[in-house]
Amino acid sequence: MAKNGQQDNDSGNKVSEVDILHSMLRDRDYDTIKEYAKLGGDMLQQNGQGDKTILHYLVEEGYMELLEHFGDKVTEFEAQEWVQKDEGSPGTLLGMACERNTPSLHLVQLLVEKLGVDVNAVYNRQGCLPKLRGGTALHILASGTHFWQIRTLEYLLSKGANIEAKNKDGMTPLLVAINRESPRGFWSEEMVRVLLRHGANANATFEPTKNGAKETGHSALEMSNHPVITKLLLEHGANVEHCRGILTNAIPHEGTWELSSCCWKPE
Repeated sequence: MAKNGQQDNDSGNKVSEVDILHSMLRDRDYDTIKEYAKLGGDMLQQNGQGDKTILHYLVEEGYMELLEHFGDKVTEFEAQEWVQKDEGSPGTLLGMACERNTPSLHLVQLLVEKLGVDVNAVYNRQGCLPKLRGGTALHILASGTHFWQIRTLEYLLSKGANIEAKNKDGMTPLLVAINRESPRGFWSEEMVRVLLRHGANANATFEPTKNGAKETGHSALEMSNHPVITKLLLEHGANVEHCRGILTNAIPHEGTWELSSCCWKPE
């Protein structure tokens, strides 16, 4: 392998050791990958784009047996301070598992129960959407882009994930589930139900930053434009004083307007 983990291919392009390992992975040449690590190869180096290590490819593509085999490397990678703090990092492996399109509860369980990753680790993957920046695995799951994330969110809560953790903008997972910016999936309403059922603060607020200055705080009620979510928040103790436009979020239902237990009905 070349210095700095890169070498030229036949076309003169730079190829990193991670790219070579990834090709071996695709070719199912698992023994060579293991031998590379055994001989002291760097399993934590990043690819040419700086957005993945070979461990990230194992998570992204669901190679559970290999991931468990390199469990000591998983621990070593996750323990590095820059992984959570550097916004140009590849991000935590748990965060990547929670972003997968395919059902990944089993993969999350492996990382948490067998490999001991931190369920509250901060996620700052290079290129991740602003809503998820500086959040945790719960923030990713709360976006509700895939159905399998519902059970996974409940699982992480059972393992001590902080339900009131805040992302870079000060949003809790509940606020991320309600927020209309991308990613906001089909299952976000169910995520709100789960989070409130587990005790999420229905009066949570955040103060977005614009041009370096804090703007007026926004409550969960103010952010909600979904009648069912508004009703859920009210049923779990959301204070109407925290929402200046609460009447616009009232619940239409067969000719009546319902607002929690306070209802106006035409006579």
